[in-house]
Amino acid sequence: MQLIAESGSTKTTWVVLQDGREVERRASVGLNPFYVTSETLHSSITEIFSAEECLKVEKVHFYGAGCSTKENVDWLSNEMKQVFTKAQVQINHDLLAAARGSFGSSAGMVAILGTGSNSCLYDGERIVDNVPALGFTLGDEGGGAWIGRQILKARYYREMPADVEAAFDKTFDTNLAEVLHHAYKDELPNRYVASFAPFAYDHIATPFMRELVAKSFNAFINAYLVKYKTDQEEVSVVGSIGFYFKDILEEELGKHGFVLGTVAQSPIEGLIRYHNS
Repeated sequence: MQLIAESGSTKTTWVVLQDGREVERRASVGLNPFYVTSETLHSSITEIFSAEECLKVEKVHFYGAGCSTKENVDWLSNEMKQVFTKAQVQINHDLLAAARGSFGSSAGMVAILGTGSNSCLYDGERIVDNVPALGFTLGDEGGGAWIGRQILKARYYREMPADVEAAFDKTFDTNLAEVLHHAYKDELPNRYVASFAPFAYDHIATPFMRELVAKSFNAFINAYLVKYKTDQEEVSVVGSIGFYFKDILEEELGKHGFVLGTVAQSPIEGLIRYHNS
């Protein structure tokens, strides 16, 4: 029994393989080591895998947001081995998941636009260049948390058109005090702030919201993609934000000379093909 896990900051998809064949998928919360504790990690896994199943796992291919430093990789590997005690555990960055899921063993440029954001150049085997992502506090341009932040700022800075503001207040039973509490006191503030991003999709027909999303993608392109020294023009994208707003993303990429390639909510299908090739 083998597992392929693809983990963002919000959700982890676990694929169960028997003899190289997918038999089941399960889901847990995101297991970003920058945010989760040992207790959260262990309880999240043991909620979906029994003790007997954990003993049957021979190999774990885990790809996760936040797995960009040796410290985080070592910590997550040690924690996983405490749960899957007989398994070989391989921890990789979610960027590698996006690259392998999008290109397999071919080269290309890939972007992640989910709760957070990231990007890289991939040579078919490894990541050869990466403008570092600075995470929720300092970066995540273009991702769900960034878009959610722009929505909240527009609401409380009194920059929303009256009709959009009325829709916001009707949709969210909240106030500034609650927003600030969750944004600064929650264990996972990035998830909370990103939870406002679907409001942009629901109201994307308004010029205000379309411009907000376009500016968010423009911030992402300027922060990351234009920095790469490459002739590569096509950019493949992984993540729910890129998937649902792909028409706006394609338009903004075109303004900078890029072409939108494949777009997928998750790299998991490509990862299954990669590990079975």
